[in-house]
This record gives sequence, C-alpha cells and structure tokens, in this order.
Amino acid sequence: MTMFDHKHYVPILKARMGELGALTELHLEAKGSLTPMLSIPALPWDFEKEEPTKSIDEYIPGFATKIHRAWGDGLVFIELAEVDGEILQGDRHPATVVFDEAEGLGLSAVPVLGLQRSPRYLQSAREVIKKQKRGACIRVDNSDLENPGALSNGLNELITYLGLQRAECDLIFDLKFVMPETRGPLMFAMNTILSLLPGIEAWRTLTLAASSFPDSMMNIPSFTFHEAPRVEWDIWTSMVTKGGIPRLPTFGDYAISNPSPSGEGIDPRIMRMSANLRYTLDRTWLLLKGRNVRDHGYEQFNELCRRLVDAGDLFKGPQFSWGDKYIHDAAANAGGPGNATVWRKVGTSHHLAQVTHQIATLLG
Repeated sequence: MTMFDHKHYVPILKARMGELGALTELHLEAKGSLTPMLSIPALPWDFEKEEPTKSIDEYIPGFATKIHRAWGDGLVFIELAEVDGEILQGDRHPATVVFDEAEGLGLSAVPVLGLQRSPRYLQSAREVIKKQKRGACIRVDNSDLENPGALSNGLNELITYLGLQRAECDLIFDLKFVMPETRGPLMFAMNTILSLLPGIEAWRTLTLAASSFPDSMMNIPSFTFHEAPRVEWDIWTSMVTKGGIPRLPTFGDYAISNPSPSGEGIDPRIMRMSANLRYTLDRTWLLLKGRNVRDHGYEQFNELCRRLVDAGDLFKGPQFSWGDKYIHDAAANAGGPGNATVWRKVGTSHHLAQVTHQIATLLG
C-alpha cells in the first residue's frame, strides 16, 4: 500500500455525480497529490410516497463502478456509515457488496471504519480486509476525542479485532464542523492528543479533517460577494508550520460542503433552490448566490460567473481547473448554465485544484 505524508490531501466527498465528476476532470498533478474519502449517501427518499426511491438491493450495486470510472485504479477510502443499518438479499452488508465489486474492477479501495459502527459493519469489513489485504482507514469522530484514554483503548481493541497493526491502518481525526471561535481550543486539543496518544508515529498515515463551510447560504444576499473563513485550513497550517508535535498530519476537509448539509432530508417539492457559485480562495470561500431557480431560472449562474471573472485577481483563470474553465465559458455565455449537479462539480473541481496547489506552495 502507498503511504503519504503531511504534504498530501484527503478530501471527504459524497459519492455523487457532481463530486465524482470533479475527480474525473482532475489534472494529473493534482490527482497524484490527493486520496479521496468517498462516502456512499443514505438511500434517497420519495417524499410523496414516504418511502425510499429504491431498495437497498437496487441502490448499492454499481457504486464501486461509478467510483472506478471517476478515479481509476488509484487508492480511495470508501465510507458506508450512512447505509450501515441496511442489509441486502442473501444477508449481505453493503460493505461486502461494494468491496467485492471494487476488487473485481481493480479499484484500490480501503474500507473506512470507526469506533461506533455496527457489529455487522465491522464483521463485513474484517472479511474484506482479510481477503483484499489493503488494511483499513479508521475515522475518529470529534465525539471520540473527549477522553484520550478511552480513545487509545478503543483504537487498540478495533485494530486487534481487525487483525491489523497500526502500520496497516490510516488514521483520520475528523473534527466535523468547526467555527472561528473554536480555532484556538481545537488546536490545543489536537496538539495534546497527538502528543499523548501512544504510537502516533506508527500509523500508516495520519490526517486531520474538518469543515467550516456554512450549513446554509439562505441568509446571503443575492448577487453579492460573501466570504466565509476556512477555519480548518488555518488550524492545519498553524499546526504544520509551528511543529512541536510528534507527527505532522495530512490536511483533510469536506471541499465545498458542510459535514451535515441542511439541504439533505428536505422535501424538494417545497425547497426553493437558488443558483449559487462556491469558489475557494486562499483563506476563505467566496459565496455568490442568485435567486430561486423556480421563479428566476438557471441562467442566473452565468451572471454569477461573470461577476467572479470580472472581479480581477479573485478568479484563477480558465487554465487552473476544469471548474475554472467552465466558469470562464459561462461568464462569456459560451457554456452553462448547468444545474445543481454541475455547479457542485464546478466548485469541487476548483477546490481540489486550489487546495493541492496551496499545499504544494506551502510545503514544497
């Protein structure tokens, strides 16, 4: 298995068309600088019938194929926490189906586990690990950080159950949503944990992930520039530049998403989606929003792109990423306007290029 250090990047993305499309369009240099964690979303819901739109047996097969088309044979972490409670015909856990499919395709997939997963998930993952011999990715949630002693014991118990050593496991500390006022306390807490947790140098890789992306753009005025701080970037850059800890973590984030997007679980019949453009800058996100598309149309996206392109140095130029080329063309009415999936692809494409460029610039 390929190891990476703190000069790498681990974006946490949903395995949906927009995000997968952004991975497909990555420049080769950026692709070699990151390893994605792809989370399979929960079953889609039919609000009119009040039931899932698909059965789990219809939903799960094919996910590994979609990931392989987007990412090729490269290393990828696959998370199934949102479908952990589901069981397919033949008494199969979703993890069994996804990783068997991945193996047949030649996809270098590593299962993501945690300290609070179901026994069936852990059992299925253990079987996958034994068969495919790629180890495991262990995701430590912020709720697991409250007691370092219990965390250490829990990690030891988990890797023992899986039959693995630390050197066969990727460890990810996921702080979830972080706010500007928590920056100092979180840095202190993570420095403490990384200094006190036994064997921190022994894990195959070590990543610190978080997101401060707003949970809603509802209160942003239409057709104005709004900036939101990238707190997770500030936390990570401070840690790796100041040092003083036994091991420097890799940077991870949720790209242009909040860890718990407010739009999930909302009835699309009553949701009034607005045209929007999410554009990552060095230390902030630039958020541009139009009016609701039901009444004002999707063409508003072209106007949002024009405003960004006309903003001078904020726009990176059409060569920077696939997303930037799309923005450039849409601004000139030579492309677009697209839809919500395309807008997510555009913003994610730029974000992945921006972060890999920033890390390379900072650390060489």
